[in-house]
This record gives sequence, structure tokens and C-alpha cells, in this order.
Amino acid sequence: MEKEITVYAKLAGEMQSAGQNARSMLARIDELESAIASIDLALLETENAERTMLSTITKRDVEQVLDGFAANIDQFDRERLKDLLAELTEQIQLSPKDLSCRIHYKIPAARGNKLASPRGFEPRYSP
Repeated sequence: MEKEITVYAKLAGEMQSAGQNARSMLARIDELESAIASIDLALLETENAERTMLSTITKRDVEQVLDGFAANIDQFDRERLKDLLAELTEQIQLSPKDLSCRIHYKIPAARGNKLASPRGFEPRYSP
């Protein structure tokens, strides 16, 4: 959508320079920016819902998931198991003094949303 807005803005500028009416181009730019704003708002609402959901996870919930994982570990293909452990583990710390181990898990809440950050509701191109 960003590229489309750029194209329409360029065309609108060229049309105005040539003395032509660029209203249709400007209207399309407004439509695209409105769609982007709606997408950004939906994304923020989804992220807020995810944060709320994640804040309700308790230590017991995590223990149950890990216990279930451990009970079924022998059913995983070795390569799949490596991938799963890499996805669930952020960091492993081993103490050389007493050989104790601390595992830091991560919960992959963000799923690759690649939308631009919100930039407001004002049009980017003004005649």
C-alpha cells in the first residue's frame, strides 16, 4: 500500500503541474491511508490482547506445558526436537562452580508482523 500511495502522490503532483484535476488520485490516497490506519489499529488491538493473555500465564501453567513436553519427548524426531527447543529457549546458563543450570524460556508472542508503525491520521500528500 505504501508503494501505491507513492505512485498516486507522484501522479497527483504531475497532474496538478499540468493543470489537471487530481481529485481522484487524492481520494485514492485518502482511501489507502485510511486502510493502513485501520490495519494499524487492528494490529495494536491484537498486540494488547496478546499482552493481556500472556500476563495471565502462571508458573503452574508453564510447569504443566513442560511436563507434557517431557512426557512425550521420545516421540519427537531429533531434528524437530532441536528446532522446538531452539524456539522455546532464550538462554541457558551453566554455573561452573556447582554445575547448576538455569534455563530462560521465551514465549514467541510476536508472529512476524511486518506492518509499519502508526504514523497518525493526517494525509501525507497535500495539494
